[in-house]
Amino acid sequence: MAGAKIDYGFRREGIHYEFDGKVVDIDFTWCNGDRIYTDSIDRWNDDETISDKDKRKVLSDVLRFTNEVRRAIVVVSTDDPSQKLWEEVCRELSSLVQGIEYTSDQKQRHFEREMYLGTLRRGLGLNINGVEIRTEDELDQVLTKLTKRSRSD
Repeated sequence: MAGAKIDYGFRREGIHYEFDGKVVDIDFTWCNGDRIYTDSIDRWNDDETISDKDKRKVLSDVLRFTNEVRRAIVVVSTDDPSQKLWEEVCRELSSLVQGIEYTSDQKQRHFEREMYLGTLRRGLGLNINGVEIRTEDELDQVLTKLTKRSRSD
């Protein structure tokens, strides 16, 4: 891996990547196909922004690493400023990539809302950040506050 040290996390959830004294933990899952979440290749563990050159190297190295088991799906957020870079790397290494799966912040929020609604409909207790939720309206209020908070971070 050209000097990079790469390992799977516990139960193959996540990938730990080290190179030249820098570390990044990459979101990865194997459920329904190996998936590499590129939005987690953004900052080194010391909070330094990962340069485009290093992003390209990290994804390339990780694709070669995961290919030892099987080709991965690369998950790219359409909200990510590096979307074009990720697509370029996937084109260049297409033999190592099963496909690109697109996601977005809005799509993720919708997925989470539906998951929470399912919990409410089953009559199970729902608590988000210490707030008890009993109705769909209460859920929407909490999710709206969380969305506003995450946008201001």
